[in-house]
Amino acid sequence: MGPAYTIVDAFTATAFAGNPASVIITDTPLQVEQMQLIARVRTFHEFNLAETAFLVRKEIGKDGSYARLALRCGLATLASANVLFSQLPPACQTLKFDTKSGQLFASRLPFGKIQLEFPAALLKLASGELAARVKRVVEECAPSGLEIGYVGLGQGIGFEGFVLAEVASGTGLKDLSFNPGPVMQLAPEHKIFILTSTGPVWGQKPDSYPAYSLPRQVFPKIQ
Repeated sequence: MGPAYTIVDAFTATAFAGNPASVIITDTPLQVEQMQLIARVRTFHEFNLAETAFLVRKEIGKDGSYARLALRCGLATLASANVLFSQLPPACQTLKFDTKSGQLFASRLPFGKIQLEFPAALLKLASGELAARVKRVVEECAPSGLEIGYVGLGQGIGFEGFVLAEVASGTGLKDLSFNPGPVMQLAPEHKIFILTSTGPVWGQKPDSYPAYSLPRQVFPKIQ
């Protein structure tokens, strides 16, 4: 008999809609082979689900205000938080997930909503040679001209190969005419290219152009 599981319809308030995922919670970590077998046989073949989240209990706050777990999943993160909040007392307002990319937080919101705060990548200043290379690529992508003020490299697990180029403060990207073809010049050592700008006023949401995965797939806009 396999471990107990819960099926959650994420991103919807309607049953049997949205993005379904299976959530499995254990007291001790499962081997990778075990997780693959369970996901393949139980959730994919029996229920035709593409996502399975595996959680390991680690710590519950003495006052019950938070729960800390190890998370091994991708798109099923929201489903995992939903299952945990349904099992934990109302005093537990925050979930802390230990992931390979850092700590991920889930918080209860009114009306049954859940807010996710994902790990943020650390950046280090790119070398002068790489910064000049990125600036040349951006000039080819946007002939109208953009002044690049900062070029950084992603650090930490899950963010290797990320390149971020930040244009001068106050420069809008919303109506930018951008040809992504030249970005491929940054491959293969760099996997993701992000072009962004600082907000014109502190605290105001900055413009951000779609992030490009090298060498082929285009990622959705990152805000």
